Amino acid sequence: MRTSAGKSGKLRVGFVSSASYTTLPEAIRAFRKQWPRVELLLNPLTSGEQIEQLLDGVLDLGLLRDPGEIPGLKVDLVSTEDLVAVLPEAHPLALRESVRPADLQGEPMILFPYRLMPGFVARVLRLFDGLEAAPQVVQRAIHQETVLGLVAAGLGVSILPESVQRFQMPGLVCRPIAGNPQTALYAARGAKQALVIDQFMEYLRPHRKLHG
Repeated sequence: MRTSAGKSGKLRVGFVSSASYTTLPEAIRAFRKQWPRVELLLNPLTSGEQIEQLLDGVLDLGLLRDPGEIPGLKVDLVSTEDLVAVLPEAHPLALRESVRPADLQGEPMILFPYRLMPGFVARVLRLFDGLEAAPQVVQRAIHQETVLGLVAAGLGVSILPESVQRFQMPGLVCRPIAGNPQTALYAARGAKQALVIDQFMEYLRPHRKLHG
Protein backbone atom coordinates (compact mmCIF):
# COMPACT_ATOMS: atom_id res chain seq x y z
CA MET A 1 0.00 0.00 0.00
CA ARG A 2 1.60 3.30 -1.19
CA THR A 3 -0.94 5.54 0.48
CA SER A 4 1.32 7.49 2.83
CA ALA A 5 3.48 9.02 0.10
CA GLY A 6 1.53 8.98 -3.17
CA LYS A 7 -2.07 8.99 -1.98
CA SER A 8 -2.70 5.78 -3.90
CA GLY A 9 -3.39 2.19 -2.96
CA LYS A 10 -6.33 0.49 -1.28
CA LEU A 11 -8.30 1.07 1.90
CA ARG A 12 -10.44 -1.83 3.13
CA VAL A 13 -13.34 -0.72 5.33
CA GLY A 14 -15.95 -2.90 7.01
CA PHE A 15 -19.22 -1.51 8.37
CA VAL A 16 -22.42 -2.52 10.13
CA SER A 17 -25.61 -1.83 8.18
CA SER A 18 -26.69 1.14 10.31
CA ALA A 19 -23.48 3.00 9.40
CA SER A 20 -24.37 2.79 5.69
CA TYR A 21 -27.18 5.34 6.05
CA THR A 22 -25.85 7.48 8.91
CA THR A 23 -22.13 8.15 9.30
CA LEU A 24 -20.57 6.48 6.28
CA PRO A 25 -21.96 8.25 3.16
CA GLU A 26 -20.63 11.74 3.98
CA ALA A 27 -17.28 10.34 5.08
CA ILE A 28 -16.94 8.44 1.79
CA ARG A 29 -17.74 11.54 -0.27
CA ALA A 30 -15.20 13.65 1.61
CA PHE A 31 -12.55 10.92 1.42
CA ARG A 32 -12.93 10.34 -2.32
CA LYS A 33 -12.67 14.05 -3.01
CA GLN A 34 -9.36 14.28 -1.16
CA TRP A 35 -7.97 10.84 -2.07
CA PRO A 36 -9.28 10.07 -5.59
CA ARG A 37 -6.47 7.59 -6.38
CA VAL A 38 -7.15 5.38 -3.36
CA GLU A 39 -9.38 2.39 -4.12
CA LEU A 40 -11.97 2.24 -1.35
CA LEU A 41 -13.12 -1.35 -0.74
CA LEU A 42 -16.31 -1.36 1.34
CA ASN A 43 -17.55 -4.55 3.01
CA PRO A 44 -20.93 -4.76 4.82
CA LEU A 45 -20.18 -7.02 7.79
CA THR A 46 -21.45 -7.64 11.29
CA SER A 47 -19.36 -6.45 14.24
CA GLY A 48 -18.19 -10.00 14.98
CA GLU A 49 -17.07 -10.56 11.40
CA GLN A 50 -15.21 -7.26 11.37
CA ILE A 51 -13.35 -8.00 14.58
CA GLU A 52 -12.01 -11.25 13.13
CA GLN A 53 -10.95 -9.60 9.86
CA LEU A 54 -9.35 -6.63 11.61
CA LEU A 55 -7.30 -8.94 13.83
CA ASP A 56 -6.29 -11.01 10.79
CA GLY A 57 -5.29 -7.90 8.81
CA VAL A 58 -7.96 -8.44 6.16
CA LEU A 59 -9.59 -5.08 6.98
CA ASP A 60 -7.84 -1.78 7.59
CA LEU A 61 -10.73 -0.11 9.40
CA GLY A 62 -14.11 -1.19 10.74
CA LEU A 63 -17.30 0.51 11.91
CA LEU A 64 -18.72 -1.57 14.76
CA ARG A 65 -21.63 -1.18 17.13
CA ASP A 66 -21.04 -1.36 20.90
CA PRO A 67 -17.85 -3.44 20.62
CA GLY A 68 -16.33 -2.76 24.05
CA GLU A 69 -12.59 -3.11 24.51
CA ILE A 70 -10.94 -5.52 22.08
CA PRO A 71 -7.34 -6.62 22.71
CA GLY A 72 -5.26 -5.89 19.63
CA LEU A 73 -7.55 -3.18 18.25
CA LYS A 74 -7.72 0.58 18.76
CA VAL A 75 -11.34 1.66 19.13
CA ASP A 76 -12.63 5.26 18.85
CA LEU A 77 -16.14 6.60 19.37
CA VAL A 78 -17.82 7.90 16.21
CA SER A 79 -21.42 8.61 17.27
CA THR A 80 -24.20 7.67 19.65
CA GLU A 81 -27.95 7.41 19.18
CA ASP A 82 -30.96 6.36 21.21
CA LEU A 83 -32.39 2.88 21.14
CA VAL A 84 -36.04 2.46 20.18
CA ALA A 85 -38.62 -0.28 20.58
CA VAL A 86 -39.71 -1.60 17.16
CA LEU A 87 -43.27 -2.94 17.26
CA PRO A 88 -45.89 -4.33 14.88
CA GLU A 89 -48.35 -1.51 14.22
CA ALA A 90 -51.21 -3.58 15.70
CA HIS A 91 -49.33 -4.24 18.97
CA PRO A 92 -51.01 -2.71 22.08
CA LEU A 93 -47.73 -0.96 23.02
CA ALA A 94 -47.75 0.85 19.67
CA LEU A 95 -50.44 3.16 21.08
CA ARG A 96 -48.08 4.49 23.76
CA GLU A 97 -45.81 7.49 23.36
CA SER A 98 -42.91 5.58 24.96
CA VAL A 99 -42.16 2.07 26.18
CA ARG A 100 -40.44 0.86 29.35
CA PRO A 101 -38.20 -2.22 29.35
CA ALA A 102 -40.64 -3.73 31.86
CA ASP A 103 -43.40 -3.48 29.24
CA LEU A 104 -41.43 -5.85 27.00
CA GLN A 105 -41.01 -8.63 29.57
CA GLY A 106 -42.08 -11.93 28.08
CA GLU A 107 -42.58 -10.46 24.61
CA PRO A 108 -41.30 -12.52 21.66
CA MET A 109 -38.20 -10.67 20.47
CA ILE A 110 -36.17 -10.67 17.27
CA LEU A 111 -32.45 -10.00 17.71
CA PHE A 112 -29.15 -10.48 15.93
CA PRO A 113 -27.10 -13.64 16.57
CA TYR A 114 -24.95 -12.97 19.63
CA ARG A 115 -21.72 -14.21 18.01
CA LEU A 116 -22.11 -11.73 15.14
CA MET A 117 -23.22 -8.68 17.15
CA PRO A 118 -22.11 -9.51 20.71
CA GLY A 119 -21.78 -5.97 22.04
CA PHE A 120 -25.10 -4.75 20.70
CA VAL A 121 -27.04 -7.83 21.83
CA ALA A 122 -25.52 -7.53 25.31
CA ARG A 123 -26.45 -3.84 25.37
CA VAL A 124 -30.07 -4.68 24.59
CA LEU A 125 -30.29 -7.47 27.14
CA ARG A 126 -28.83 -5.24 29.87
CA LEU A 127 -32.00 -3.17 29.64
CA PHE A 128 -33.77 -6.01 31.41
CA ASP A 129 -31.32 -6.43 34.30
CA GLY A 130 -33.21 -6.53 37.58
CA LEU A 131 -36.55 -7.34 36.01
CA GLU A 132 -38.43 -10.56 36.67
CA ALA A 133 -38.12 -11.76 33.09
CA ALA A 134 -36.39 -10.87 29.86
CA PRO A 135 -38.05 -10.99 26.44
CA GLN A 136 -38.13 -14.38 24.75
CA VAL A 137 -35.81 -14.39 21.76
CA VAL A 138 -37.82 -16.30 19.15
CA GLN A 139 -35.88 -15.41 16.02
CA ARG A 140 -32.37 -14.20 15.16
CA ALA A 141 -31.58 -12.40 11.92
CA ILE A 142 -28.28 -11.10 10.58
CA HIS A 143 -29.45 -7.99 8.75
CA GLN A 144 -31.28 -5.05 10.29
CA GLU A 145 -33.66 -4.86 7.35
CA THR A 146 -34.61 -8.51 7.92
CA VAL A 147 -35.35 -7.79 11.57
CA LEU A 148 -37.67 -4.96 10.54
CA GLY A 149 -39.48 -7.20 8.06
CA LEU A 150 -40.04 -9.90 10.66
CA VAL A 151 -41.42 -7.36 13.12
CA ALA A 152 -43.74 -5.95 10.44
CA ALA A 153 -44.95 -9.51 9.81
CA GLY A 154 -45.99 -9.75 13.47
CA LEU A 155 -43.44 -12.36 14.56
CA GLY A 156 -42.21 -10.30 17.49
CA VAL A 157 -40.76 -7.01 18.68
CA SER A 158 -37.21 -5.72 18.57
CA ILE A 159 -34.91 -3.01 19.93
CA LEU A 160 -32.76 -1.18 17.39
CA PRO A 161 -30.92 2.13 16.89
CA GLU A 162 -33.32 5.03 16.27
CA SER A 163 -31.88 5.58 12.79
CA VAL A 164 -33.97 2.59 11.58
CA GLN A 165 -36.91 5.00 11.46
CA ARG A 166 -35.50 6.27 8.16
CA PHE A 167 -36.79 3.08 6.51
CA GLN A 168 -40.47 3.94 7.15
CA MET A 169 -41.42 0.31 6.59
CA PRO A 170 -45.19 -0.34 6.48
CA GLY A 171 -46.60 -2.49 9.27
CA LEU A 172 -44.39 -1.34 12.13
CA VAL A 173 -43.87 1.59 14.48
CA CYS A 174 -40.93 2.75 16.57
CA ARG A 175 -41.33 4.12 20.08
CA PRO A 176 -38.77 5.76 22.41
CA ILE A 177 -37.63 3.74 25.39
CA ALA A 178 -38.00 5.31 28.83
CA GLY A 179 -34.68 6.53 30.17
CA ASN A 180 -33.32 7.07 26.64
CA PRO A 181 -30.84 4.17 26.57
CA GLN A 182 -28.23 4.58 23.86
CA THR A 183 -26.09 2.60 21.48
CA ALA A 184 -22.74 3.71 20.08
CA LEU A 185 -20.93 3.35 16.78
CA TYR A 186 -17.14 2.95 16.95
CA ALA A 187 -14.31 2.92 14.44
CA ALA A 188 -11.76 0.15 15.03
CA ARG A 189 -8.33 -0.42 13.51
CA GLY A 190 -5.56 -2.94 13.97
CA ALA A 191 -1.81 -2.46 14.30
CA LYS A 192 -1.28 -1.23 10.72
CA GLN A 193 -0.15 2.39 10.55
CA ALA A 194 -0.98 4.39 7.41
CA LEU A 195 -1.83 8.01 6.71
CA VAL A 196 -4.87 6.98 4.67
CA ILE A 197 -6.38 5.18 7.67
CA ASP A 198 -5.78 8.22 9.88
CA GLN A 199 -7.42 10.45 7.28
CA PHE A 200 -10.55 8.33 6.94
CA MET A 201 -10.87 8.42 10.72
CA GLU A 202 -10.80 12.21 10.56
CA TYR A 203 -13.64 12.24 8.05
CA LEU A 204 -15.72 10.14 10.44
CA ARG A 205 -15.23 12.40 13.46
CA PRO A 206 -16.96 15.58 12.18
CA HIS A 207 -20.18 13.59 11.88
CA ARG A 208 -20.20 12.65 15.57
CA LYS A 209 -23.58 13.29 17.17
CA LEU A 210 -23.83 12.91 20.92
CA HIS A 211 -27.15 12.91 22.77
CA GLY A 212 -27.83 13.48 26.45
